[in-house]
Amino acid sequence: MIIKEIIKRILSTGRSSMSYVCIVLVMLVISCFVGWLVINQNTNLVINRSDGEIRAFSDLSAKPITDTYELYHSSGFNKFKELIREYLSVAKNISRVQLINIEGKILFDSNQLETARTTEEMVSTEIVEKGKKLEPSYILDEANPKKYKIIVYPYIEEWGKHSYAVVYYVNYTQAEKDIISFRNQIILFISLLTIAAISVLTFIMLSQKLALKKEEKSQLEELNKQKDEFIMIASHALRTPLTSINGFLSLLEEDSKNIPERNREYIKPMRENTNRLASLTEIMLDINFLIASEGNLKKESINLKDLLGEIYKGFLPTAKKKQVFLKIERPPSHFPNILADKKRLKTAISNIVENAIKFNKKDGFVEVKTTLKNNQVIISVSDSGIGLDKKEIGHLFEEFGRGTDLLTYDYEGVGLGLYLSKLIIEKHGGKISVESEKNKGSTFYISLPIITSV
Repeated sequence: MIIKEIIKRILSTGRSSMSYVCIVLVMLVISCFVGWLVINQNTNLVINRSDGEIRAFSDLSAKPITDTYELYHSSGFNKFKELIREYLSVAKNISRVQLINIEGKILFDSNQLETARTTEEMVSTEIVEKGKKLEPSYILDEANPKKYKIIVYPYIEEWGKHSYAVVYYVNYTQAEKDIISFRNQIILFISLLTIAAISVLTFIMLSQKLALKKEEKSQLEELNKQKDEFIMIASHALRTPLTSINGFLSLLEEDSKNIPERNREYIKPMRENTNRLASLTEIMLDINFLIASEGNLKKESINLKDLLGEIYKGFLPTAKKKQVFLKIERPPSHFPNILADKKRLKTAISNIVENAIKFNKKDGFVEVKTTLKNNQVIISVSDSGIGLDKKEIGHLFEEFGRGTDLLTYDYEGVGLGLYLSKLIIEKHGGKISVESEKNKGSTFYISLPIITSV
């Protein structure tokens, strides 16, 4: 599954990435082939070198072994044993040494180095025949004809007497260890090369992917900029005809006596929907203004007591109609002023208070308090409404963010009010947050820095 996913991702990256994949694969195939050739060649070299060492050892050791046996066989084997031990420690590819007479009787066997002095055993007929010859004989391994199995080396005295032969049993253990060690090194090298190639390929593909993402991001930013410009142009274009429509509706309301009674009922919903559209247009213009880098606020010294009083008067009829108790604790007269854009700050707080009333319960409450903390003005708006869960809170201040149950409260907004409030508060250097629990109400907090001079 992992390989399938990797192949799928590679195929989805385009032609350029596929070319890199092909190059890497070709490099790996060549590396594996070269590695195989090197291992094969080195194996032959090691075997040939071992064979040369074995032949040289047999040439050099046969006479000293026989001479030492002749010298010490009557007085004990201690010196002879020491010599054999020394030779076997040097000749790693010789596992066993025997000394035989011309009839094939084993006079000495290194496998019995620590026990018997002599033996009554006989070697095979093949070795007996080889031992009678006057030159070294090499018996090859049936499983691998390139390797020696046994070397039979005759001992010829100076006067031509041929009494003994030395039999060497060949063991390629050391040679095989050398071959395995070299093979492992080659395999490790190819593995590291593979990892390096895959790492380079991954880096190239990720670089291309990041480049594509960067390009996509740039395109999205451009599209977002065009979207903002379109909304701004469309909002400005809507403002004029809406103002004109509202004006004509006002004239119709004033001259309603001359309108047939059956048509008068259409004027009120026309007025309400026109006002709603005009309000949405103003919100969109405000959002674009605040997002724009040149969107500077018209700040002045604001008395929060007066501002909250205006908000209270504006929402009191709505709260009574909804049967919600509205309480705004205005700060004392000595409360410090803040530097703010009055119109927009009023909009930010009003949006929160409006939502607190709309999404409340019958005989519920909305309470606004103002406190000072760490050179910050904290405005809290608490309600006994429907509340929000954690998932809804996470998206509440986003553009077009709305709670999942808001439709059940007959709310026709598009989810821009709290987003606009957040933009306004942050533009004033403040923060907005909320604490809420489902069906247990919410508390919104607005913190603003205290600035007493304009």
